[in-house]
Amino acid sequence: MQIPIIATGSVYQTYLDAARKNLENLVRLTAALNDSEFGREAQLILDSFDDSAMDAVALISAANENAAAFADLTPREIAQLSVYRGMDA
Repeated sequence: MQIPIIATGSVYQTYLDAARKNLENLVRLTAALNDSEFGREAQLILDSFDDSAMDAVALISAANENAAAFADLTPREIAQLSVYRGMDA
């Protein structure tokens, strides 16, 4: 499996964490408003997010394992390598 070097996870993990936090807040809001029907639906969305995010988390982890090897590269060099690796897949 080819993982683009640019996908180090430092950015993607932040977005995943923020998305999950927003869904958690939605569940809390439905509880505070005593809306059990919408609360169930919000919880299902949160559960589905967790299931769906597992593959993304695995990709982030795999990309982070190799991130140190490319720490000295410029963003332009990283982008060029990512394009070339994408062509190999």
